[in-house]
Amino acid sequence: KRAWKLIRRSWNIIVSVLMATAFAVPALALPASARAAPPGPTGLQASAVSGSASVHLTWASNSGGAESGFHITRASDSAFQQDQVQFAIGPGATDYYDLTTAAGTTYYYDVTSWDGTGDSAPSNTVNITVGAPAA
Repeated sequence: KRAWKLIRRSWNIIVSVLMATAFAVPALALPASARAAPPGPTGLQASAVSGSASVHLTWASNSGGAESGFHITRASDSAFQQDQVQFAIGPGATDYYDLTTAAGTTYYYDVTSWDGTGDSAPSNTVNITVGAPAA
């Protein structure tokens, strides 16, 4: 009789564990609107690429690779109203070469990180006047 109680108790424990596992409510993911966008990049810098009419941009990511990518915005005015172009690049990047610039033109840049919740706040804005390529 005592052995039977031990078997029954063990069986009840096993069934309880299985039931709890089978019917456990999974953790509910927060909707995108309730999550924060990734931290924004900082320390944006622009430099001319020697011998070309290109610009090299560098920044600090600050999101530890949690972003889905970066949006680089370029414009010909500091308010980002004229000739605005946006480049999308993948996650983990901390630099970009803009090969679509024209010599003698001043460009303004900023960078945001993005994921499923949207874009971060923009980085600092930098400007650079592109020199003429080497002859």
